[in-house]
Amino acid sequence: QDPPTINAVEVCGGDNIIVVTITAPALPAASFFRLEIFLNRVNRNPITEGEIFVGAIDSVPSGATVTQSFFVPSGVTTADFVSATATNLNNTGGTPGDTSEFTLNSPITLATPTVATLVGPTSPLCAGTSTDLTLTIVGQGPFDLTWSDGFVQTGVTSPVVRSVTPLETTVYSVIVANVFGCTESSNDVTVIVDPLPLVTLTSSSPTAAAGQTVTITATPSGDFPPFTLTWSDGFVQTGVTGPVSRTFVITEPTTFTVFVTDSNGCESGLAQLEILLGRESAIVAAIFEKYSSGFTC
Repeated sequence: QDPPTINAVEVCGGDNIIVVTITAPALPAASFFRLEIFLNRVNRNPITEGEIFVGAIDSVPSGATVTQSFFVPSGVTTADFVSATATNLNNTGGTPGDTSEFTLNSPITLATPTVATLVGPTSPLCAGTSTDLTLTIVGQGPFDLTWSDGFVQTGVTSPVVRSVTPLETTVYSVIVANVFGCTESSNDVTVIVDPLPLVTLTSSSPTAAAGQTVTITATPSGDFPPFTLTWSDGFVQTGVTGPVSRTFVITEPTTFTVFVTDSNGCESGLAQLEILLGRESAIVAAIFEKYSSGFTC
């Protein structure tokens, strides 16, 4: 029984995984073989016994070439060698159980690493705004991805586009495993997130009689002044850096609302204040989540 032919052996740096490309014996024809792979620490030729059995590939047809990866628990480097044997599994043209001699030791080369490039937005986002991250992979796929935030994707092909909605500045990266289990890390991408501005409303008087004048004060806050305030009656105030007041004559129960937008274009929820006639009003100052459509300069 002739031995198989080892075409190439590569090791994934740091993963203790070898990727073996091997061709089964051409003769006997119409046979199926079990190809056993051995790791050798010493370059001995001829080889009468493999040092470390790392795995086998079963039912390989005569003359067929296959590629398979093997994990080596004891570790592997480019200073090691690989040899193999072939065992005939059937009696079509050969004797069942015939096992070849060992191949000569084959050197191990370092596998070409997978290259993973991650690209994200170049401008800051408003908190709660979605954006796309694009991962381009050069290597042997399909790929399994483990993102830095714990998100996992399996069996993907390049490119990979993922939508994220960070609420604060977040650094993203990806560990990419190729079809053989060899892993590489992408570059880091920092998505800068601007916090949303806030606004509160207060009234000069907790009660109002019909015809009474009240003063409503809006106080914006946030990291990126000046602010723009949009009132529920359509009035807009720009360049606001502190509290601003307006006076109103109350003739009927009235609810005032104000939206605030900062200088980066980030818009928060509304502040709301209700004034009722003839008795003390419940002043409601609640910030609702209402995210802007995106960042604008």
